This record gives sequence, structure tokens and C-alpha cells, in this order.
Amino acid sequence: MEYIKISASGNRFVLINNLDKQIEANSELAKGLCRKEGVDGLLVLEPTKDADFRMRIFNLDGSEAEMCGNGARCAAWFAHWTGITGSKLEFKTIAGRIRAKVSDSKVKVSVGEPKDLRLYIPVEPELYFVRVGVPHTIIFCDDVDGFDLKEIGPKIRYHNLFSPEGTNVNLVQVTSPNKIKVRTYERGVEGETLCCGTGSASSSYISHLAKDLQFPITVEPKSKEEVNVYWEEGLLYIEGNVKSEKMNS
Repeated sequence: MEYIKISASGNRFVLINNLDKQIEANSELAKGLCRKEGVDGLLVLEPTKDADFRMRIFNLDGSEAEMCGNGARCAAWFAHWTGITGSKLEFKTIAGRIRAKVSDSKVKVSVGEPKDLRLYIPVEPELYFVRVGVPHTIIFCDDVDGFDLKEIGPKIRYHNLFSPEGTNVNLVQVTSPNKIKVRTYERGVEGETLCCGTGSASSSYISHLAKDLQFPITVEPKSKEEVNVYWEEGLLYIEGNVKSEKMNS
């Protein structure tokens, strides 16, 4: 079985081209590969009739996710540069269809329409919630680097406000009228990751609504590899660089 290690803004994955359906992607395969390679998740490309392919996403803990923004960027880059698709492509996830455009190492993908919006949730600290493919909670603070995400992340992730599925948790610091810093605690990884694509999009959208930031918004994640977030025709898009490593087996 061949696979490639690939990352987008510090979010790291193993990617398997399973368009020939030679393997069965499952929780145990995901957990084993993620542990072996020290990555955040497993991406699997599978065939489908009404799009270029279907992307499945497995978290570090083996659970299957509805959507992953940085994973989508990695899948689009791989599909284009291996000749599976052209530079413009469309593929499916559990959360819906993804549009993508690849330009050299930079990839721009749609991450969906914001849904289930909840502003100013009256708890301490004050929370904001939106679903962009997957559920995200936002906490604004003056200094994301000085905030104890390791302590508060699990408390919010498992809070009964977001049961039974839980939520991802994003700390957001506004640094200019169109730039934010973000740290994300991801469910499924059960810890902080260097970047979260849907978290970047969710944080930008909530910052636009609650703090009057204007699109396009630049996100500085933990990795310092910036992501640009756009609002186009009712959809959120993220754009940033993708890096790949050699094939393994």
C-alpha cells in the first residue's frame, strides 16, 4: 500500500489514492498510519460517479470526520499534480461538495456555507458557534498565546451545550481590521493542531459578524503559515500553501 505524507499550513496528513478500491479504509487503518507517521489524520481518495472523486477523512482517534478544510487543500493538490484532475476540480465529502483551484503550491477550496449560527452564548468565557462543515466554537481573547487552551479546550469540546457530537474550539485574537491569530483544539485529535482550515474559516466568519472584520481575512495559525479566507457567493473559501513528502509504503 502506497501513501504520501502531505501538509497544509502545518496540518499534517497521510493521503492514500484509493481510486482503484484496492484497500478498505477504516478506523484501525487510520489509527495505525497516524500513529506511525505522527500526523493529524488520514485522507482517502475514492471513486464516485458525479464528481472527480470522494474524499474521506479519518481523525487521529480513528473517527471519520464530515469535512476538513486543510485536508481538502491537500487532496486537491495531490489530484492535480498526479494528473487525476486539472487545476480546477470538484469532489465530495460527507459535508457536501468542494470546489478547488490549484495554482502551483497554493490551493483555494470552498469549505461551505456557515450554518447553525449562535452568537454571544452567555457562559464564561463568552462563546460563539458556527458549523462550517464541522462544528466550531470561537472564544475571543486579547492574547491567544497566553491562553491555556490545553485546559479550556476539553471543557468546551465536551460541554453539554454542544452534545452529543461536541465541538472544535478556537481561540481568536484580532490583530488588525482584516487579520486574526487563531489557535485550535480539534476534536478527533483531542489536542491543539498547528492549523485548522475550517477553524480558520469559522473564526474569520465570526470575526466578521462580531468584530466587523472585512473579507478577505488573513489567519495566522499556530504554525505561522498564513491562510487567507474569502466570502464569495454565500460560501467560505480558504487558500494557502500545500507541502508534500515522498511516497511511503
